Amino acid sequence: MPCVLGRAFDAGNVRDAPLAELLAADRWSEVVASIPGKAGRCGPADSNDCDPAI
Repeated sequence: MPCVLGRAFDAGNVRDAPLAELLAADRWSEVVASIPGKAGRCGPADSNDCDPAI
């Protein structure tokens, strides 16, 4: 069963190939390159209550 957080990032299956082989493959590089980087710095989220500090 694939990880629910990474369903869109299909880079192979360790049941079919060793992990080292999957991580060395071109497909893994493509998956890593497709993940967006940080959008910017965020300040501390300290609002002293339970609501999100935006």
